[in-house]
Amino acid sequence: MKKIVLICILAILSFNSISQTCEEREEKLLATIGGVSATMLYNTYVLIDVAKDAFIKKIYDTEKVTQLMNSQKGMFDFLIKTFEDNLKEKVFSKEDDKNFIESIAESIKGLKNQAALLLKITEDNSVSNIEAYTKQKEKNWTAISTMLGIAEE
Repeated sequence: MKKIVLICILAILSFNSISQTCEEREEKLLATIGGVSATMLYNTYVLIDVAKDAFIKKIYDTEKVTQLMNSQKGMFDFLIKTFEDNLKEKVFSKEDDKNFIESIAESIKGLKNQAALLLKITEDNSVSNIEAYTKQKEKNWTAISTMLGIAEE
């Protein structure tokens, strides 16, 4: 009986995917990419700032912050290259999709810069380094919160 139910479920799912057009599947895939990207941007933004706060409060030392930010840098570089390659190859057919992917890539570049500025703070906790970090952080939050539809606080 369980096998019959499983076969029926698989048949229904396969017919459902066959009945979708390429455009419908593309829309769903792009919505998924958008959701995952938006979540990643938000979580990374929070991670960088938590690392800064932990460093300022002497919970994290320079080595720990450097390790965290360097691991983020590798991911940033990969994602930026992937999104830019897709744009160059004209993978996205709709202008809205291209614009959204461009905004994600720009937001990742902003987060990469924020992480680099945090590393400068770990080397020299000067007012100018903190101001540069804060300015980039605010710029990033504006872009991310706009993308996510979160009201400014």
